Amino acid sequence: QPPAAAFRSKHLIDHARLHSFFHKFYIKNLTPKKNNISVFRYYMKINIRDLGKHKILEVEGDVDLYNVGELKLSIFKLIDTDDVKSLIIDMKGICYMDSSGIGTLVAGHKKVKKKSGKFALLNIRDEVLNILKLATLDQFFTIYESESDIE
Repeated sequence: QPPAAAFRSKHLIDHARLHSFFHKFYIKNLTPKKNNISVFRYYMKINIRDLGKHKILEVEGDVDLYNVGELKLSIFKLIDTDDVKSLIIDMKGICYMDSSGIGTLVAGHKKVKKKSGKFALLNIRDEVLNILKLATLDQFFTIYESESDIE
């Protein structure tokens, strides 16, 4: 093997571990400090739009313990105030999701189902889909690959 190929194969780092490392590094070393407490907000953008009888919640950014509250609030607010019968989470812009994000999706699913509604996921990246598959949640959620698949 050429030296470059041997180096790559020997030093491959799984994406999730690398992502986690950079988050920890950033929080410890680069965030502004206020009274010796790190102050940092992770970026998340949420947009709501209609697609026929469906409400689409487009999420962009990482979903983790630090910002999952924003997603949960948006999902629950839509379900409670707009009396949504079909809620689809467009996950095209999500590169990373931890267990708190998955828990929020499960809670949203249950809440919609209590109101006899439909809950689905759309445009899931492979990194996030693999996490759902590990927990067999890919069988729990209705998952659409594209908007044209939505009934």
